[in-house]
Amino acid sequence: MIQKVLNILKVVTFSLLVADLEAQDTVSVKNWTLEKQQLNKRGMVFLTSWASVNIASGTAALITHSYEEKCFYSMNSGWGLVNLVIAVPSLVAKPKTYSNTQQLSTDLKRTEKIFLINAGLDVVYIGAGIGAMEFAKSRQNIKEKEMYSGFGKSFIVQGTALLFFDAFMYQMNKKLRIKVKANQQQVALFVSPSNFHFIYRF
Repeated sequence: MIQKVLNILKVVTFSLLVADLEAQDTVSVKNWTLEKQQLNKRGMVFLTSWASVNIASGTAALITHSYEEKCFYSMNSGWGLVNLVIAVPSLVAKPKTYSNTQQLSTDLKRTEKIFLINAGLDVVYIGAGIGAMEFAKSRQNIKEKEMYSGFGKSFIVQGTALLFFDAFMYQMNKKLRIKVKANQQQVALFVSPSNFHFIYRF
């Protein structure tokens, strides 16, 4: 009889502990989700602003007399439109919600990979810009020379700006994921009529 009462008390105690841990986990998930949302929102605001500046700079192509500058500013404007198409939907999209820290951690890892891949592409853009400028030197036609030079410079500027952006966003998402992982609470329970183990680790 006493053993049964003890077993019931153990189960009740465990249930209370788990309920408390789940409550803490829920609060943590909400806080970290908010932090993730704010981080990515600031990132998309920056990308939108950068895109807008580049689109606006396209007007310079209309007033400059240099064909190389016309190509440079026109290409910048094109980059701006592409970045705007990427950033705006992310800004207006409904924020994701997570039921636990594991889901949040997995999504942060996925986001990291996206920014890391983008950073790799940015390096390719910079390389393409350098290649275009070198190719321009071999052109005999002045228009072609100025076109490749203008486009190449634009690729270098855009690739460099996006490389800093993607590297920063990758690092910030990774930092948040590490913080979430470090505080992830894992609970294991083994219950039998005469045995009870509660394992709680960070």
